[in-house]
Amino acid sequence: VSGRDYYFETPASFATKHYLEHVTYSGNQYGSSREGLAAAWERSPLISIVLDTAGAITYARELGEQAVVIYLEVADQEALIQRLTKRGDLPSRIKKRVASDEYLRDQALPVGLVGHAHVIVNDDWQATRRQLDELVTEYCQHDVVTKD
Repeated sequence: VSGRDYYFETPASFATKHYLEHVTYSGNQYGSSREGLAAAWERSPLISIVLDTAGAITYARELGEQAVVIYLEVADQEALIQRLTKRGDLPSRIKKRVASDEYLRDQALPVGLVGHAHVIVNDDWQATRRQLDELVTEYCQHDVVTKD
């Protein structure tokens, strides 16, 4: 939903923002504008952003400990393609995506995130959800302790 899950921009409005990071991925533009981040942090001290590995490296470098990077990997790439199909992506878009340099790059944790990212294998949603809940709980408790 635009304005809640993402901020959808036109090419013209995209060019007016100030980006912490941005990328063209599989023919589409994505980015984290400083304006969008500020608006999100006004609503909550804990926000979630989906990034490619290049964006995650930028977050880790620019925001340091303020950025908690979670690298989700899928052991079976065919399962990932099935997920994209199930959510309704067109076969031509899936083929273009999995052939892109960005997709291939993102299949392994880059050196720039080693020691910074929490790696979770996302093959079983219930197990993944449990690990994510534990991680968020840990950081929420840490945030309360450091503010007191």
